[in-house]
Amino acid sequence: MNLTGMVYRPPYEANSLLLHVTLGCSHNKCTFCHMYPDIQFTVCQMEQIEEDIEEAARVCPDIDRVFLEHGDAFVLSADKLTTIAEAIHRKLSKVKTIAMYASIQNIKHKTDAELRRLCDLGTPPEA
Repeated sequence: MNLTGMVYRPPYEANSLLLHVTLGCSHNKCTFCHMYPDIQFTVCQMEQIEEDIEEAARVCPDIDRVFLEHGDAFVLSADKLTTIAEAIHRKLSKVKTIAMYASIQNIKHKTDAELRRLCDLGTPPEA
């Protein structure tokens, strides 16, 4: 599993698989936040994300929640988030919830249709 830097896990995600899809924060200028001061924002390569999902499928196949790491993973395009969610559901069939940090700036840049699709991908596809 490829984890870089300090990992911040919301209390509700205590039993979730942490999956890096970004490093750092896309904004990283909040006066009150000191989570990722020394990490330049980077989007993880899909190949690395898929390798981490494969490893998780071997190590913890019964996991039912995934939290996409680092700060504001919702900055990723709806298409990229869809690809990641589909890969998670393909390899980790028991996942019921995919969560992540999201800023209002990145929510408002997605269409209603994209937001509905991403919401639907937070639950596994019907068999």
